[in-house]
Amino acid sequence: MSRHTFLNAADDIQWLRDNHIPSLPDNVQSAVLYGSEDSPERVDTYTEINPSIDDAMTMYVVVDGMLVAEGNTCGILITTSNGRKND
Repeated sequence: MSRHTFLNAADDIQWLRDNHIPSLPDNVQSAVLYGSEDSPERVDTYTEINPSIDDAMTMYVVVDGMLVAEGNTCGILITTSNGRKND
């Protein structure tokens, strides 16, 4: 069973940026972590502090603590282990 953690406090979003997604945009106000807080498998982020099911989100995929992909309704952007982005 996957564990979900909802974050919407400013210090929690900063913790997310500091520990898992350094490139997290400044307009992110809330997030849902899937899996362990220490090593999430996926993170969905929102620009709304209390998002609804209809709000746009950006999904980040994390493997072994490394951000490997991010995407939204426009598609998936893959980031390789050397930090280069592939469309």
